[in-house]
Amino acid sequence: MRKILPTLALAALVAAGGLTLANAAQEPPAPPNPPAPTDAVPVDPALALIQTRCVMCHPADFVLQARKPKDAWRDLINEMVGKGAQVSDAEADQIQAYLEKTQSVPPAP
Repeated sequence: MRKILPTLALAALVAAGGLTLANAAQEPPAPPNPPAPTDAVPVDPALALIQTRCVMCHPADFVLQARKPKDAWRDLINEMVGKGAQVSDAEADQIQAYLEKTQSVPPAP
C-alpha cells in the first residue's frame, strides 16, 4: 500500500499538469494591442483656409453652401480681400481651386 500511494499521488500530479497544459493550449492567444486610433481625418488645406479665414466674418455653413459658376469665385474672393479678408495670393488660389472643384454650378444660360 505504501508504494501505491506515492504512485497514485505522482499520477494525479501528472494528470493535473496535463490538463492544465491542454487547457492552456486551447485558449486563444491574447490579441495584440490595436493601433492607436487616429484623432484627425486629413483635411484639405484649402478647406482649412476657408474654415480659418472666411469664418472670421461668415458662418462656415454660409460659405460651404454657396454655389457659383466657376468664373465667379475669383471675383468673390477679390471682393472679400477688398473688404479686409486676410488671404495671400497663394491662399486665394487654393481657396478658388477648392471652391471651383466643390461648389461650382454651370453658368447661367
